Amino acid sequence: MEPTTHDEFLTRLRTWVRRRVPSSADADDVVQDVLLRVVGARREGELDSPWAWLRSVARSALVDFHRTRAREHAALEAELVLDRTPADDAEIAGCVRQLMTELDTDDRVLLERVDVAGESQAELARELGLAPSSMKSRVQRARSRLRDELFRRCRVECDLRGLPSGPAECKPDAGDCGCAPERS
Repeated sequence: MEPTTHDEFLTRLRTWVRRRVPSSADADDVVQDVLLRVVGARREGELDSPWAWLRSVARSALVDFHRTRAREHAALEAELVLDRTPADDAEIAGCVRQLMTELDTDDRVLLERVDVAGESQAELARELGLAPSSMKSRVQRARSRLRDELFRRCRVECDLRGLPSGPAECKPDAGDCGCAPERS
């Protein structure tokens, strides 16, 4: 059913947009942008389907909204990377090096060859007679076990993706992992 009054259009538009953005405030921003575009469009004559036209304007506004958010997110990520110091990276590397020595042999060899030596997973899979998808799974599981152990034994700052990015220190009673000593 096509809305007929301004209030019906606005309510339907807010509901439609709200399902496509993370928050009510974002929905209000997008709806405001849509209304500004509609006013600026100055369409002449009757529209066969005003709701369809309004939705197409809203789709365009949503694309712009998500594109802007992606740029803001990327800028924030870049800022976080710039906040890191070589000392932070060295601390995390110390933890990872120590924890790598404690992994089971298969996991350690995979990670040393793929992540340290830079061998491709496809080449390693061929050499070991495995399917590339099996190799990817094995490497991913080894990385996951290393990451879990890192977070179990160390306090590590993480970026927005959940990847280690800042200073690291050993957690008390979790065993030494090679981090810098705890800071007071």
